[in-house]
Amino acid sequence: MTITPFLESLRSLITFDDELHSFRRSAWERFEEIGLPLSKDEAFQYINLRELLNRPYQRASLESVNQKLIEKAVEPYQGEPYIVLYNGHFTPRHSNFEGLSDRIIIKPLTEAFYSYGVFLKNLFQKWIQNEKNPFVLLSIALHTQGLFIYVPSGHIEPLPIRIIEINDANKEDIAAPLVVTSCGKNSQLNFITLSEGKTLTKQVSFSSFFFNLEERAQLCHTHLVHSQNKIRLESVRSHLKKEAHFKSSSFVCGVPKSRLDYEILLLDKRAQAEVCSLAALREKEQTHMHILIEHKAEECLSRQLVKTLLDDQSIASFEGKILVDSIAQQTNAYQLNQTCLLSDEASSYSKPNLEIFADDVKASHGSTTGQIDKDQLFYLRSRGLEEKLAKKLLLKAFCKEAIDEISHSAMKEKILKNLSNYFEHS
Repeated sequence: MTITPFLESLRSLITFDDELHSFRRSAWERFEEIGLPLSKDEAFQYINLRELLNRPYQRASLESVNQKLIEKAVEPYQGEPYIVLYNGHFTPRHSNFEGLSDRIIIKPLTEAFYSYGVFLKNLFQKWIQNEKNPFVLLSIALHTQGLFIYVPSGHIEPLPIRIIEINDANKEDIAAPLVVTSCGKNSQLNFITLSEGKTLTKQVSFSSFFFNLEERAQLCHTHLVHSQNKIRLESVRSHLKKEAHFKSSSFVCGVPKSRLDYEILLLDKRAQAEVCSLAALREKEQTHMHILIEHKAEECLSRQLVKTLLDDQSIASFEGKILVDSIAQQTNAYQLNQTCLLSDEASSYSKPNLEIFADDVKASHGSTTGQIDKDQLFYLRSRGLEEKLAKKLLLKAFCKEAIDEISHSAMKEKILKNLSNYFEHS
């Protein structure tokens, strides 16, 4: 592996002195084995990482916590439970657990290792061995204080677990949030993640979320990405057992450069996974979506819906794969990527992909890229609407299918507010 300033600085940040030292070491060794992505690597071909790889970085500091920034970030959620990840570090003292059931276990990963060591050992060993994304491995190796959440069997939590990721850095810093969530049999949980920040920072974020769903567990994940990190490289990993249901909805707006990488395994019969994403970009912002859903058992269902609005010189890419193993008969899989170009200078790349080894399968994929329909615009203007209002209505209609996937009303309102601000400047 070529020694870059980035790689050289990483080696000085790795420590192997806590309860997770063996997993950190394994993740680092696996990272060194596969190496950093090159421009020819297909999974990273549309995101330019040259600026990242040519600079040295340090660990995001926790020595001086910006209390005002935290108070501003959590203010909308007063009276509700929330968990704060500050510069990638789980900080219980700034979190609020009131209202959550005492049956739910929320601990730092290092503490959870004492009670759930066998589970975590098996999880990390398999995860690290099979992981192909080098930045996920860096998240495991570099994280400061990770978070572990356990929902016991049969528990239905009425309140959402809200994780607020706060980034605050003026230097070339790395934050590596790591969250592991396990839901027991027949449990239900709403999971919300938000990234917040001040003005544009130089911080790089490698955030990784792992969701383990046992039989008939249900988890609904809503993810709002609105942080001003220089680069955000995020991953979601989810393993689903029999009849488990995982649904993830994400909204990206105002992030200079981001990549969201999903890998979901449907391990047992009748498991279901849904991934829905909406991004609204302007200026030179970028977002890159990479999704792999693997059907490894019979009668499973998966659905992917990715919509993007691109203005100015923004860039988006989508690479989605549905992989159906030979044993996964009676699979039902759907994938759709739609992009609306609001500028002649915007760029969109789409690569939907089906890889099917079973013969009793219903699977479809589609991709469309275009501008606002001139006939529809003419129709609305002929009914007396001004051009700006007519465009706004058509863009709202384009986003509606993705917005409707969000079940949490407060999050839906927050996303609609962000979209309204976007439409006003488009």
